[in-house]
Amino acid sequence: MDTCELHAKTAIRKRRILSLIAKPLLKLSGFKVTGSFPSNNRVILVAIPHTSVYDMYLMFLMVYTLGIDMNFLAAKWIFSRIASPFRLYTDPDKQGIPWPLGFIQKYIFIKAGGIPVVRSGKMNQLIIIINILKRKESFNLIIAPEGGITKTNKLKLGFIPLAKKLNAEVVPVQVDYKNKVFNFLDPLDLTQHKDKLVTELMVKFDGVVGKKSTYSLNE
Repeated sequence: MDTCELHAKTAIRKRRILSLIAKPLLKLSGFKVTGSFPSNNRVILVAIPHTSVYDMYLMFLMVYTLGIDMNFLAAKWIFSRIASPFRLYTDPDKQGIPWPLGFIQKYIFIKAGGIPVVRSGKMNQLIIIINILKRKESFNLIIAPEGGITKTNKLKLGFIPLAKKLNAEVVPVQVDYKNKVFNFLDPLDLTQHKDKLVTELMVKFDGVVGKKSTYSLNE
């Protein structure tokens, strides 16, 4: 057995174990998965609304239940700090509260497929993300296009050029706390004009309630 084959078998075994753990936990949360997961080997999942840090943990349970690998984008501070109800720093990369086990948290998040997003400075994050993902034969990247958990009626559209550069399919996912479902919708047509695409997304997610209903899109 060569090294590549060994790694592939190890990855399959890991996904099976994680799936066995995640399924009962997702069921305990009351959430279920509806719709069809795309068959494309390069997929960007646009998850809306993103209103709470809790969304991320539910997304972990969802993808592990489905038995798939994933990557996700998250603010740099989330990888090593604990969320705080108060804004302690003005630097967007130093939100939350530092704690002694932050290095373990970072290791776990990186191993889980996390890609830190630096919000300060002048680095082109789109190019960095493209360079990370273009080396992969397949990936499932989860993006929350609101760009944070504060109330907003606007979407960040960086996933459009990202998908085009990586030849990836974009699939909207309704994170619906009212009906307790992750609902996979049909892939987006990226050939249409950006304004039409935004309008389509707003319609698809109109009325979908997040954990904090007052932060939900269109609320």
